[in-house]
Order: sequence, then C-alpha cells, then structure tokens
Amino acid sequence: MLPLAANGRISSNDNFLLFERVRSIMNNDLVIMIGNEKHPCCVLPNIPYELKKAHTYKYKGTTHTFKLIRIKQMAPCTREFSYLVTMVAKGNKKHEKQIKKIVYYRWDNRIMPLEYDEILQLAMMYKPERTICISNRRKEVFSLIHMFYIFCCILKEEITVSDVLQLHTGLCPLM
Repeated sequence: MLPLAANGRISSNDNFLLFERVRSIMNNDLVIMIGNEKHPCCVLPNIPYELKKAHTYKYKGTTHTFKLIRIKQMAPCTREFSYLVTMVAKGNKKHEKQIKKIVYYRWDNRIMPLEYDEILQLAMMYKPERTICISNRRKEVFSLIHMFYIFCCILKEEITVSDVLQLHTGLCPLM
C-alpha cells in the first residue's frame, strides 16, 4: 500500500500540524500531492506556487523555508514543483539546504476523471520507503489509486472503473 501522511485539510494557523506535514515531506525523496484546487497550497497551506516566492514554516525554533525554483507541467492535471528548502534547527546556526520535488495532481471534487493514465503514472512513480502521498482529501483517494495500479500495472488485468469503485467501496469503511 502507498504510504500516507496524515491527510485532510489543515488550517494555516495550526503550526504543529503544518510542521508535521512539512516534516513528512522532508523525510521522503518523492512527495505526491493530490488536491482539489489549482495550486498545492490547498494541501500544504502557504507553500509558494509562483516562481521565486518563498514561505517559512516555524515551530519551536526550527524553520523550513520553501522557495519555488521551478515548475514543470508533466501532464494536463499534473505539475512538478521544485523547491529549494533551507532548514535551520533550533539552537543551530548552520543552514542545511536541499532540493525537494513535489508532484501535484489536481483532482476536482465534482469531476471523476474520464482517463486514468495520469493517475496510474502517479502510482508508477512510487518508490518503496522513499515516497509519501499527501492530500487535502481523504486517504481513500490513494487507496483507489493503489487499486487501479495493482489491477492495471501489476496484475495486468482489465477492470472497469465501476468494478474498481465497487471493490474500493467494499474495502474502505464509511466514516
């Protein structure tokens, strides 16, 4: 199963939850985000979506500054955002810098995709123990993607969207 961060919309005022999300991003090589808005700031509030803009997340003296350095259109609904992240730990004057790539897929709440190639490409990017999936939607989005991936890419079986949705609904308890 794809590894998931704590998912769902978080407030830009809750520094602890924001920092936990930032920490989960920093602990993985690849970050896959799915949101229902045009920009990834719906998944991680205040993350820059305009080139050369920056935002700093602070919690208990530790800071992470994300500066957007590149945007690459990968597919119609998928973009890759590259950030220069500067980290300063509490009590440490040393700045640690690294490039963090975030792949963002926009999945509108009201529209079910007609084609699933783009979603399967997201699942195929997954690297065990090096990828995290984060969404402002519920975790079930990723279990649905995981089911598509298993049937189409691993088992190489044809399956209809309605069959996947039925299996998905049967396996994911309603909250």
